[in-house]
Amino acid sequence: MDQWTSKSINLMFDDQLVKLYGKLVIDKNTAAIYEVFCKRIEILSEELHIQPLEAEERIFSSKAGTWRK
Repeated sequence: MDQWTSKSINLMFDDQLVKLYGKLVIDKNTAAIYEVFCKRIEILSEELHIQPLEAEERIFSSKAGTWRK
């Protein structure tokens, strides 16, 4: 649950589940928040018909392009 995957999940689910301070994921994120984050990755993987790890890798995006902006 890094800044890129967290920002992506917050954006795609239109809320602020993962707490951020600027670019940083902060310590106020609990185990319960992490569990919901993981469930959301699983939802994406089901919709894309891929494994959860691949879904997480896709929203991370190794290229710093438009998606991250």
